[in-house]
Amino acid sequence: MEIKQSAEYRKWFKKLRDHKAKAAIQARLDVCKLAGGDKSTQQTDIRQAHDILNDYKEQRQ
Repeated sequence: MEIKQSAEYRKWFKKLRDHKAKAAIQARLDVCKLAGGDKSTQQTDIRQAHDILNDYKEQRQ
């Protein structure tokens, strides 16, 4: 999967000085690249999605 970024987004992201926020945003975008698998990787994709959800829930506690 390819994530396309607008020029406006790239400009905003480049100027963003909060390094923690930048890392979090980039991590979320990287996770999105796991989406869109095919049937041959479906079970692995589902397990990864569950792992991501569990990590997210743990971080919110």
